[in-house]
Amino acid sequence: MASTEKSYILNSGFKDSMRRWKWSVKNNTNDCWLIEVAHGLPGSLRPHVHLFGPDISTTYFPARGRLSETVTMEALSGLSDIPAELVGVFDVVHVRAFTAVIKNNNPTPLAANAIKMLKPGGYLQWDELDMGSLMVKH
Repeated sequence: MASTEKSYILNSGFKDSMRRWKWSVKNNTNDCWLIEVAHGLPGSLRPHVHLFGPDISTTYFPARGRLSETVTMEALSGLSDIPAELVGVFDVVHVRAFTAVIKNNNPTPLAANAIKMLKPGGYLQWDELDMGSLMVKH
C-alpha cells in the first residue's frame, strides 16, 4: 500500500507477522532499504531474520561495515535465471526501480524472477519512483 503522506520501509499489511523470514532485496537502490530494515529489526527478531541483497554487481554493495550480521549480499541479475537454491525460499522479495531495467517494454522476466524467489504465500513489495513529481531544489 503506497502512501504519499507517511513513508514506510515495510508494508504495514505484513510487517507485524515476520518470524524466521528470509528476505531478498533486488537492485542497487535497495541497499539503503536493506540496511534500514536490518537496523530497524527488534533485537528479538534479529537471530531469526535473514536479509539477502542480490545486485547486478558487487560494485554496488555497501561497505561490509555498514551491514548487520543478518545481511548477506550476492551478485545476481534480475534478468538472468534464478539459481535453484534461491527459488521458493523467501518470505518477502522487495524490488525498487526495476522500471529502469525493463527490456523491450516487457516487465515479465523481472516480475517472474522476483515471484519465483518467493515461498508460496510470500509477499512481493515493489517500489517505483514517481518520475512526474521529481524536481530539483536548490
